[in-house]
Amino acid sequence: MKLRYFLVFLSFALLAAEHVPIDPADVLLLAHFNSKQSIQIGNIKGLIDNGEITGGETGFPFKDSSPQPEALDLKGSGRYFAIPAKNNIDPQRGTIQFLVKPRWATTGYRHCIFLHMVFDRTKRASFAWGSDNSFYIQKPHTGNVIQFTQNANRENSTIQTEIPYSTDTWHQITVTWDADAKSRSFYLDGELVGSSLYVRFPQDPEEICIGGLKTWNAQAYIDELRIIKVPLTPEQVKQDYEALFAGKEFPTPPQNRPADIAFKPVHPPKIQEPAALTEDVFNCPFIDTPPNMDGILDDAPWEQAFKVSQFLHKNGGQAEAETTVRIYHDSNAIHIGVTLAEPNMKDLVAKFDQDDMAIWSDDSFEMVLDTGGKKDSFYHILINPLGSKYDAIGAEKNWNATGAIIKTARNSYNWTIEFTLPFSAFKLPKPQIGEAWAVRFCRERHAGKTEYTANPRVKSGSFNQRAFLAKLNFTIASQDNALEIVPKQDTFDLGYNTIQLQCKNADPKWDQITLEMRQFDSHGKVIALQKESHKPDDIIQVNPIVEDDRVDKLIVTALVNQKVVSGCTLKRNSENTGEGGLDELEKTLEELSRNIPDWVKIDHPIHRGVVKSIWTMQDEIKLFKDKLQQAIKNKATLSKQDADHIAAQANGFRLFREDYRYLVWETSPWEVGAPNALPPEDAPFNPYLEFQVAGNEREAKCIIISGLLCGKRTDLRIQPIAYDKNRRFLSNDNFEVSYEPFVNHNGSLITAPLVRIPGNIVTITPGEATRIWIVFNSKDIPPGEYETTIDIKPLHDYDIPTRKLDTMVKVWNFTLPETDQWPIDAFMWGPMCSPLDEIAMMNLMHDFHFKWTMTESHSYINGFVRDRRWLGAPPKGKRYNDDLVLNANQEFFEQALKKKMKIVFAWGSGPDARWHQMMNDRLLKIGFKQEDIIYHGLLRDEFAKRDIPNQKEARAETKAILPNAQFMATYLSTPPPAGATLEDLDNEGLTDFFKVWTVISGRFEGEQADETIKFFKDRKRTLWTYRCSQNMTTVPILPYYRFYPIQSYRKGLDGIAMWCSYSAKGDDGFDHRDGYDDGINWRGLDKKPVPTKRFHALREGLEDVAYLHELKRVMELAKDKKIDTTEYDKLIAQDIDQYISEEAQELVDTWRLEVGTAIHSLNAKLAQ
Repeated sequence: MKLRYFLVFLSFALLAAEHVPIDPADVLLLAHFNSKQSIQIGNIKGLIDNGEITGGETGFPFKDSSPQPEALDLKGSGRYFAIPAKNNIDPQRGTIQFLVKPRWATTGYRHCIFLHMVFDRTKRASFAWGSDNSFYIQKPHTGNVIQFTQNANRENSTIQTEIPYSTDTWHQITVTWDADAKSRSFYLDGELVGSSLYVRFPQDPEEICIGGLKTWNAQAYIDELRIIKVPLTPEQVKQDYEALFAGKEFPTPPQNRPADIAFKPVHPPKIQEPAALTEDVFNCPFIDTPPNMDGILDDAPWEQAFKVSQFLHKNGGQAEAETTVRIYHDSNAIHIGVTLAEPNMKDLVAKFDQDDMAIWSDDSFEMVLDTGGKKDSFYHILINPLGSKYDAIGAEKNWNATGAIIKTARNSYNWTIEFTLPFSAFKLPKPQIGEAWAVRFCRERHAGKTEYTANPRVKSGSFNQRAFLAKLNFTIASQDNALEIVPKQDTFDLGYNTIQLQCKNADPKWDQITLEMRQFDSHGKVIALQKESHKPDDIIQVNPIVEDDRVDKLIVTALVNQKVVSGCTLKRNSENTGEGGLDELEKTLEELSRNIPDWVKIDHPIHRGVVKSIWTMQDEIKLFKDKLQQAIKNKATLSKQDADHIAAQANGFRLFREDYRYLVWETSPWEVGAPNALPPEDAPFNPYLEFQVAGNEREAKCIIISGLLCGKRTDLRIQPIAYDKNRRFLSNDNFEVSYEPFVNHNGSLITAPLVRIPGNIVTITPGEATRIWIVFNSKDIPPGEYETTIDIKPLHDYDIPTRKLDTMVKVWNFTLPETDQWPIDAFMWGPMCSPLDEIAMMNLMHDFHFKWTMTESHSYINGFVRDRRWLGAPPKGKRYNDDLVLNANQEFFEQALKKKMKIVFAWGSGPDARWHQMMNDRLLKIGFKQEDIIYHGLLRDEFAKRDIPNQKEARAETKAILPNAQFMATYLSTPPPAGATLEDLDNEGLTDFFKVWTVISGRFEGEQADETIKFFKDRKRTLWTYRCSQNMTTVPILPYYRFYPIQSYRKGLDGIAMWCSYSAKGDDGFDHRDGYDDGINWRGLDKKPVPTKRFHALREGLEDVAYLHELKRVMELAKDKKIDTTEYDKLIAQDIDQYISEEAQELVDTWRLEVGTAIHSLNAKLAQ
């Protein structure tokens, strides 16, 4: 208890330095940046979050951060955090406060924008440097100076100060303004820098942007952002600064937050008595001799066994063929002998010689047995003349009667069964004398005449129902006038019981009777044994003390001279406290409590509620145990009300634990994420996944599974269900499930590779967020709407319930083209001289709509790379190995042809015309066309002007032999004199020889773009743009990957190219320490590519092109049929310009959805 209060005090106690008290109504915006759900207070409608949350507690070291101190990472191009200005700022007066930690470089371009107002969202990319509508905080390109500028058209618009540069130091920036006082002030680290005139903006801002587009990013960590609508005084600014640097975040004002979760008492389901017991009573006597098990019922025990006959039809009619059952038990098993009279033995039906077949369609004996009065203790067994059996539990045939022995025999006028059924098959010990089960025996006869008979009689329904059962008493061996012990009450309570037993037929010669009172749990395990000796009076009073809440039944056994003579059973009067009882639950609570020191630091309704729930349950158990001990001390029983109360509390907490064993929520696939991510406070308990796709498209969703009340670990499986709710087949392998681990990349914790794991197995631990990608591939799925579930199942602990995520898939009425018909070319270079499974890479490229795949030219010159950087050598005296040119990598080429993939030979190609002629002839003979082959050779990659003369003769010789061959040149934008001009390309004959040109993407921006495109198009050259970055895992996803294809397509380019297709160096593609690993895909140890979210973003970009291309086509068809398409015009240009300008994932997704809906709608109209 002391620890509990200490933790609360530690988590929520106020620090010595206090913040300035602020009216909650005056707090417009508050962002702690400790998790992706950064905004604690404020309007987030229209929020654009292109930043990332740091990991590893790298935010300001607050002592009260939840879940831990992190910050907004705005390093890198295009990193910004745009907040709607509406309701988040008052242009009339207010204060902005935030922390900044420098991450900018000490050399090169160092311009940093920390915060600026945006007055037109569509022009966010064009910064308002010098206008009346200007309000920004920046560090200029030169020097370590921070400036606050407002209304930049006038003099003295900027207040500035030096900032000490250190990547280890946090600084606080505060600005205040007051239009009435016409004043604004700038503070650094609590000290006033200066004040100046404040002039209210001519128009209200639309956004507050932290960081900026392009290179206007903050190059810093930002933390603890607050905007209030009162201008603080210098003394108040200082006070807040001191409180922050004493380790206390700004307090979060009360708001309409979801209530803390809590468990509720839930009474456990009642343990049912066997349904519809008849008045029939069968005995199962104890005979300590097993049968011989030969199928013949001539052993002595069968003579002493209890007999059951008189099998009846449903209507009460007598059976034509008589059936007699004999039953007894010993210490290990129930033994059943059956004689089935059959006047038509020659017609006996016995088809099935294997277990668990349709035994009921043979002549068969059938038994239903209820050992505990509930579904999971209801057994169904059938046996045919071949000794084959059908065995099931609760109508599920996955149960097997392990250890059962069956022998059958056929005679002239009957067939017989000897059947031994061990108690271990039910996972139960030997029943005690006086204990009772329930049973029914049935027969299905098909020989000559069909009869269905049973005892007890089944008046209606099937034989396998839990009804029409006789009581099966376990007794001593049959004897006349046996002792009977009958309790005056058939229940007991927890505590000190006083129970009277009526003693009938006691032998006068007996001096005393020993009564053994065994207490059993629900699994038949003995928990306690209590003995009392009494004279054999008519009424005997016993006092069983029940102090273990697991006790489910009490069996009294009477012994005389150490020999069992009788017994009886009493059942519990109150509800059961569940599996393992309260002691086991206490151990679970103790284990869960180990995480409480971490949970109390997390300001989230789930974590607060979990802590309170654990403490509440621990208090309830302690109170119950105290009451029970006091009752025993007073020689009394605990009230049924108290016992039922703790049972409901325990059951409710167990259900609560299963609900919150782990958390599941949906998040953006494109974010980096954090290992300790928390769900949004208003997130649904289970996410609803909705996919809307064309045919031949992939769409990605990301869910996070985070362990909570899972103990040390829980192993799960992600299982998409193959049929939708209307039983239409939706193959589960159309859902591609990947694990997205956090990896250390050059010191930063990121998510990049998407690892496919056989079985979709996921291990969760407390507090760790596991990111799971679910990509739906609509290949070959007919149009329509499909409702299914994606199940999260336990791997091995089947006591954990399966959680079902409802999933909707809508496949539109159009299909994206096959890869070879894609409306834009796409190609990726791989690294040079690195081991790779080229077929696996080609398959991945094909799946992601890349028409062109690469094969490394040196493989057909010197040999294949087997280990890092091994080049091999050609035969002595030759420049290459002819056999490699003519025969190497045959399977790769055949697979490429089968998939209609096109081939690029790179880096470089063969050294002479002969090599190219041999390779070209080989590929044409295989079945490729000339337009399917590109040689990236006979000119240096990214050549300079001085490189052009090299291999000039080889180019001329090759052109003479292969005039139609396609060669590709890579043209960099290096300015002259080092770089070649467009005129140089013509003068040197390069545009005549090279039919394919990949031009650096920078040449397609600005004034030179039109000139470049016109130059190559006029010469009828294939024109691709290319990008090359050594930081592929850190560049922004939207501008660098997603927008690249559609920007190129809209400029009229033929294709896109990019370096590099996978992580290049080192033996371990996941560990940057053994070489530079930074490709768009990562290399697995099997030398196969592991795709990343960035490659998926590029795929999405290619699909954007296909959507736009299809929309244009369908709109033309619609116009030909006089269908109005005006409403869709903006989708083709205006909306694309907007989402590219704003770099907003939400806008991109909305555009894609609207385009898909438009095509679907137009297709429907065209089909009318």
